Amino acid sequence: MTRTLALALFGAGLGAALAATGALAAPVLKSEIMVSTPIVTVGDMFEGADLFAEEPLFRAPAPGTTGHVTLDAVRVAAARIGLTDFVLPGAPSVTVARFGETIGAARYGRLVEQALRQRGTLVDGVEAEISFNVLLPDVTADTDIDPVRLVSLSYAGGSGQFVARFMVSGRQEPVDLSGRADLVVAVPHLVAALSADAVIGPEDVEMRMVPVRTADTGSYATLDQVVGKQLKRPARAGKMLQPGDLREAVLIARNEAVTIVYRSGPLTLTVKGTSLGEAARGEAVQVLNLMSNKTLSAVAADTGLVTIADFGAMASSVR
Repeated sequence: MTRTLALALFGAGLGAALAATGALAAPVLKSEIMVSTPIVTVGDMFEGADLFAEEPLFRAPAPGTTGHVTLDAVRVAAARIGLTDFVLPGAPSVTVARFGETIGAARYGRLVEQALRQRGTLVDGVEAEISFNVLLPDVTADTDIDPVRLVSLSYAGGSGQFVARFMVSGRQEPVDLSGRADLVVAVPHLVAALSADAVIGPEDVEMRMVPVRTADTGSYATLDQVVGKQLKRPARAGKMLQPGDLREAVLIARNEAVTIVYRSGPLTLTVKGTSLGEAARGEAVQVLNLMSNKTLSAVAADTGLVTIADFGAMASSVR
């Protein structure tokens, strides 16, 4: 009798425990969810619905938007896959938001520029300023690795006009855009006015973008062709520098005292002299040897320094 009662009590307790466990284990419907895919699954909507987690329930709203699903709609969709026992939230509906990435004009423009560079239209140092023919509204795409792709591009090099087609992740229809790609290049301009014979330093120039056509017409100079060079004539502030405006900086001025040097291995001969002309680095210049009062042909090496290649001439000039 005692054993039977104990078993009965144990069975009753086990049943109650199982019932309680079952109640606690029932999936719980969430009141708010965020998804990144086009389909909302049971795992998105419910906590603790592991057996049904991958089952699809609804289509998600468009990327970057929010929708609401009524509890009745959830019951109907869940019943279709056999999920009938779950805990409802306190809210009258479930809020479903979908992640999205905003795609604007700058993103489309970068894709056009990349395509032009891959085609060889844009070479090193040349960029494209992209403008579109219409004001583009922002479009929201799925947060994919590749949310927007350029699928076709027609470009007219003469006018710069282009027509492009893009596919945005999460959208069925393509995005067709037209516009203009102006090719530009960074060209050195003077920051302030400089006088003739001024030697240009890095602080004297700034790089400004100008159309390639303009730069080519003026045969523009590059930065390394400008810094350290000397202006042939006065130049105003903001001037785009051209090779014809510049010359090598004069290191040796006319009638300047110079050191005349001949080097050959460990042998070095030096004498004092006077330049009879002016010269930039590497240019030939006539100098007067003050010791022998003879004229020598030398090459400007640095400020106040010239070199002699002919040992015989150098040796005879110091006798």
